[in-house]
Amino acid sequence: MWQSVVLSVLFIISFHAEISISELNNYNEKIVFTFINAVAKRSNVSQLCGDSLTKIGPYLFDYNTIPAQKEFFITAYTSGDAEQFFSRDQDRWVFRAYKCIQAAGEAPYSKSEHPLHYCFGYNENNEKSNGVAYGICIPSTCYNDRNKLLDEWRSMVSTDTLAVDYTSCTKSRHDQQWYQKPIAMAEFILHQNFMLLVVVATVYHIKKGKQTRNRWTEILLAFSAKKNLLKLIRMPKDSQSTITCMFGMRFLSMVWTVIGHSFIFVQAYLDNVEEYKDDMVDHFYNQWITNFTLGVDTFLVLSATLTAFTWFTKIHRNLSDNEVNDVLPSNCCNQMLSNNNDS
Repeated sequence: MWQSVVLSVLFIISFHAEISISELNNYNEKIVFTFINAVAKRSNVSQLCGDSLTKIGPYLFDYNTIPAQKEFFITAYTSGDAEQFFSRDQDRWVFRAYKCIQAAGEAPYSKSEHPLHYCFGYNENNEKSNGVAYGICIPSTCYNDRNKLLDEWRSMVSTDTLAVDYTSCTKSRHDQQWYQKPIAMAEFILHQNFMLLVVVATVYHIKKGKQTRNRWTEILLAFSAKKNLLKLIRMPKDSQSTITCMFGMRFLSMVWTVIGHSFIFVQAYLDNVEEYKDDMVDHFYNQWITNFTLGVDTFLVLSATLTAFTWFTKIHRNLSDNEVNDVLPSNCCNQMLSNNNDS
């Protein structure tokens, strides 16, 4: 009993330690625009990039610009633990990138006049030994100068002397929309054809029934939604050949797993994620969410139970009663198989 208590305490301590590490550094408006104005005046970036950087301040402070765009832009500038890119805490970096994309003001129906890139970088050799990563939001015209800009940001906000040698960026808008890409269009058309096939097969099944005249009709009916849904919910004729309660356990485990993952994925879009994580850990009634990983264990137990049930049933049929008693490990299994045999 005490071992379980110790493990629980260690888990909570480690979880809170990870939370403190997972916090990224925030920088105010003054620091961000001091950085932008400083690098815009230097000659180590291209003229096109320098001109774009000088236009950021006037645009974001303009009366017609939505105030939230400036807030999004400033929030995107950060620094933090480089190892988070390979852990569950990468949601904070996704959150910063999302803010940069929002600052660009892109819309599905119109391109932004000021597209942005969110770029991050770190030193690869120092990545897993307390290495620091840096994130900035820059005009897309500065993409070719991303290494210089990240190194300048590092020298301004950190005492780290190791140069940034690994960088990666994401665009606020793709060069081509999905409907302009041949592979994406081919995949879309294929999916639509499959949906059309299911509709045609289902309508044919409802109108004509399941009588098949040839092989092609049989293949068509294989895609019928009516036929496949009935197979999913139909119980076996022999009620003793299956453990019916497992259907409910499987369904509840699936729902539990989906809900649990939803609470994980939403973290990348929350401003107060630390408060959210604290609330999840500190409140007893949130255990049904935080322990959703046990849903995976349920599937393992179900698989093992079904395997054992099938194996013991086969043994029971092939051996005499005396031999079965020697093979089976418990009276519980004997009783289960005896009931199966009596039916």
